[in-house]
Amino acid sequence: MEAAEGTDSTTGFTVSRVLSGTPAEVFSHFTEPALFSRWFIVDGFTTPASRVNLDPRSGGTISAVMLPDEGGPEIPFTATYGIVEPERRVQFKFTDPTEVVTISLLEVAGEGTQLTYDSVGPPVTEREEALGGVERMLDALQSSLVELRR
Repeated sequence: MEAAEGTDSTTGFTVSRVLSGTPAEVFSHFTEPALFSRWFIVDGFTTPASRVNLDPRSGGTISAVMLPDEGGPEIPFTATYGIVEPERRVQFKFTDPTEVVTISLLEVAGEGTQLTYDSVGPPVTEREEALGGVERMLDALQSSLVELRR
């Protein structure tokens, strides 16, 4: 149940996809550590729920550690929440590199939830790689939603 579209601009990109969950189910993946860890992934790394700390309110902190699948260094990261509107919108603000990600959710009757992922700020040289990473994360989010409904 996927309709994806990616568009580039000079300041970032937008990805839109219909996911097979309610807005509440999708939103919880951005505010609950156990669900966050299921989609916040990078190739070759996992993000265990035990290493995720979320304070889902405007100005609250997001911190986690990605662990390598096969040796190598851990990758810690932090961000802050900007907008937090349950079941509608959530925003992440990263500082290294500077990026603001706004995720908007809209119920689509009989289909699920339209998720729109707007990213502003990644350097032009990294945009295509970032877009591919977001697509993989949204694939993992969709898989998590399907698993939770079983």
